[in-house]
Amino acid sequence: MWKIYIALSDYSEEALKILKRVFTNIQIRGAGERPSEDELCELVKEYEILIIGAKEKMTQKVYTNIQKLKILGTLSIGLDHIDKRFLVDNNIRVINCPDSNIISVAEHTFALILALCKKLFKSHQLTVSYIGRKGLDGLPFDLNNKTIGILGAGRIGSKVIHIAKAFNLNILCYTANPTKHTELLNLGVKYVNLKNLFSEADIISIHLPLTSNTNKLVSEELISLMKANSILINTSRTDIVNNIALSSALGKKLIFGAAIDLDIEDKNTIDLFRNLSNVILTPHTAGITIDSILRMDVDLSKNLVQMSL
Repeated sequence: MWKIYIALSDYSEEALKILKRVFTNIQIRGAGERPSEDELCELVKEYEILIIGAKEKMTQKVYTNIQKLKILGTLSIGLDHIDKRFLVDNNIRVINCPDSNIISVAEHTFALILALCKKLFKSHQLTVSYIGRKGLDGLPFDLNNKTIGILGAGRIGSKVIHIAKAFNLNILCYTANPTKHTELLNLGVKYVNLKNLFSEADIISIHLPLTSNTNKLVSEELISLMKANSILINTSRTDIVNNIALSSALGKKLIFGAAIDLDIEDKNTIDLFRNLSNVILTPHTAGITIDSILRMDVDLSKNLVQMSL
């Protein structure tokens, strides 16, 4: 019987019960530090199934140490923390959780949009300091009948589009393959190129994976096309955006604001925006909710059980 190692200490009891219906040899990591690269090298020698999170970097070095690994399960949507050798090896199955945090990221996106447009954080500070709205540098604005431009028409981008309809937003969308998403046309979505999207949208929201094609896709040129009262939301990877150009535009008040969900380890990006009053940063919590974590654990366990049948 295959052995399973779970590299996270907080894997849910519900998900464990599902695994235990089929697997008897399951090792769960104790509380403390997540496994290092050297530990991962040892784990792929000993275990046939390894369950990791997005923080575990499955590098080339880890791949070269594989002796027993047959299935790699990652509690994430993205796979950019996994070396391509794992993904192309026909002897290894890589399983992710593409559906588990869709609604979580979409809701977080609109939380950030509303927080920026309604100036919630600044308003709180002005209220508790007894200054009030006279201290606001311009009033908040409504979403109704504004235009949102969405980069990506995949699972999360599509969910954001559905929510945008509830706010009576006009919807532009950029995707590399618009013919794959013709169903969104029924929602009034207009597919446009990047330049048109950045020049016409009041709100721009990024929902793309990080690849060689999307790295720095949001360039200085595109940022320069944004309206003065527009905002940019990035709940995808930070490297999709030229953040130096974005921070410069924000610092000069060339655009209204931005919100970024990013890893706390990404200190260089954090430092770019640290002292800007028109930016909201969140610590990579867009897809991490009580509900989404449970869904990820359970979905991954179900997939592993299904594969074993």
